[in-house]
Amino acid sequence: MNSLQRKFTIFFICIAPIIGYSQFKLIKTFDDASGEITAMRVSSDTKYLAAGNKLGIITLWDYESGKEIFKVRNHKSEVNFIFFHPTSHELVAADENEIMFYDMSTGDIKSRISIFEKIDWMDVSPVNDVLFLLASVKNRENSEEVYKVDLNSRRFDAFYSSSGISAFKVSPDGKQLFMTKGSDMDFLNIGLQIVEKEFDDHLSKIKTIDINPADPLWMVTSDHSVVRYWQTTTGKNIPFNWSVRNAFIIQDSKILTANADSLILRDYKVLHGEKFIKIEKDGIKDVMVDDSRNTIFVLTNTNKIEVYPTEINAPLMSAPIVKAASPTQKIATLSTNVAAKIDVEEEYKMIYAKYKNQIEAEIALKAELFAPRGEFEKSTSYEGRQAEAKSYRDGIFRYYNDKHTRAQELDKQLALTKQRYLDSLSRRDEERKLSLYREKIKDSYKEFSTKIESIGTYRADHEEFPITIDGVTHNVKVPIDNARSFKTNYKSMKVVGVRQLLDDAVTSETFNIKVVDIRTNSVYDFGKQKAPLYVLGKEKNGLLVSMLAANTRSNTPVAASTEEKVVVTTKGNLEKQIGDYLAKKKYYALLIGVNDYQDPTINSLDNPLNDALRLKRVLNETYTFDEENITVLRNPTRTGAFQIVAESLNCMNN
Repeated sequence: MNSLQRKFTIFFICIAPIIGYSQFKLIKTFDDASGEITAMRVSSDTKYLAAGNKLGIITLWDYESGKEIFKVRNHKSEVNFIFFHPTSHELVAADENEIMFYDMSTGDIKSRISIFEKIDWMDVSPVNDVLFLLASVKNRENSEEVYKVDLNSRRFDAFYSSSGISAFKVSPDGKQLFMTKGSDMDFLNIGLQIVEKEFDDHLSKIKTIDINPADPLWMVTSDHSVVRYWQTTTGKNIPFNWSVRNAFIIQDSKILTANADSLILRDYKVLHGEKFIKIEKDGIKDVMVDDSRNTIFVLTNTNKIEVYPTEINAPLMSAPIVKAASPTQKIATLSTNVAAKIDVEEEYKMIYAKYKNQIEAEIALKAELFAPRGEFEKSTSYEGRQAEAKSYRDGIFRYYNDKHTRAQELDKQLALTKQRYLDSLSRRDEERKLSLYREKIKDSYKEFSTKIESIGTYRADHEEFPITIDGVTHNVKVPIDNARSFKTNYKSMKVVGVRQLLDDAVTSETFNIKVVDIRTNSVYDFGKQKAPLYVLGKEKNGLLVSMLAANTRSNTPVAASTEEKVVVTTKGNLEKQIGDYLAKKKYYALLIGVNDYQDPTINSLDNPLNDALRLKRVLNETYTFDEENITVLRNPTRTGAFQIVAESLNCMNN
């Protein structure tokens, strides 16, 4: 701790008992006399406010005028969740067992979903009209899992199953589901349905989670005694020992917390100043904020919804800055006159504007240096005091200039980290999409069998017949020596072919069509002939193989221009061949994990070595890698790494 920080800390401790606060201002009140409010929600455009109560009554107000639009009672039990449809004029409300969709103009029920045994949690994706809920379904055992409902089609699907989920929040971009599981938190990629990260810094059960709507890289969580401010891509977080009921990110470093009888808006980067409201008489039952984070809605224990502005664009007011005085000196404070006399060079004007409160607070610690010349002060003393004041002031400005530079660099690094992360997600999504395409195309491979419907006049010069199959006419090459027999017996012939999706996994194609004369084992192909996509050899022309293998005739002629050699390979034989081949193979892995770097310009890392050890376990337990064939290098030097690589290659060659 440097001298400036030490002075500042001592000063803060000394004046803590007399710090004052700035107050939130009450601007609206909504009162529902029909029953105890159990859920509330404001629309994203702040035009409507909705509430549900313990008696199952839904009330919708016009937010601006406070006029009640409708009040309806359709739920059989208390309303636990309320949401506004992101794109249509509907209100979505749920009790423990049922979800209802209300017309916001009339209050009429447009549809309902009534298949649930118990709904424990809900959240709506703000960008793709999807509702996620944690629930169990009637008449289905062990069905406690996350379900997905399309808000437009009302289609209902099981989405994700994992024990211990208690709450979740959809990210503002609709791509992730942040799920709490006791004191842990999982980051689920919604598109891929895989957990990409796990955070476990909380020591007790997580009660609330909130994400910065302007930047999903930041979020805040709370348990019963600690609030944590997270950087979601790295997992780094700042803990605050605040006992709260709710916590919200309002703007950048500003965090709103609520407990039983008060709201406090804190800027954790500023040591001086908080904005608060104390509701001692009514007490606080619940709190929410609008999407813009400009407005706070407080549900009191007296069943009122009180509305307060956060005024996030205005700086938090600072407490009076006081310096302890000697017996012969009056207490000095930083008056507006003194503040106005702080000289600011052109290069520091932006720094002063950004850190004005902090700079003035630190100037106030030595306010006597900046006081006007006293009546009984000699010129030499005054000039010395002026020089000391300038030196002190310049040191403060240099400190905040460095802080600003560091913050800019951090912002750049965060932007690069964010972009790299988004790029990796994009690549992963593309790889998964390609993998799914391959499986879809492979599964679409189907062989078919049909007959020739009719045959036309033989074209001797081209040695081909026009034949009609499934209403489509094709030209098939038939040697002139076989033409008479072909026309005579075409009705007994079989036509086999393949249908499969193309690379786009949407368009279907027919190919490898062949006419098979079972009497002579002759095969005549026409149309596109090609290898199928993503299928094993045993799956090619299975119908053709079975037809020819079933025919025991010998010495039968085959069409000269379309001769085809058929090899019958059974499934069991092929699998045995593959198994025997793989059993003879040995697999080697060289894993290098480097946490610590000798180069002082490179920061040490936390996870590479642990990742290498985890990968070793996966290769050994899941794949065919023997443990003795897996080498892990822990923080090797460059020379040492090259030496081990060379030894490993020699071992593999031997």
